[in-house]
Amino acid sequence: METTPVTAGIDVGLIDRIAREVIDYEAKKSTAFSFAAGLPGGVAMVGTIPADIT
Repeated sequence: METTPVTAGIDVGLIDRIAREVIDYEAKKSTAFSFAAGLPGGVAMVGTIPADIT
């Protein structure tokens, strides 16, 4: 915790793999929430557009 992961001896490939997995997970979650928010359409769009922007 006092140094960077690389100087602590953690493999750069492992750091990249974990970062990629976290980014993929968050992107999929965001896409799913955005899709679900857009399903109602019409009048509900008044509430879904601010939610998508947020």
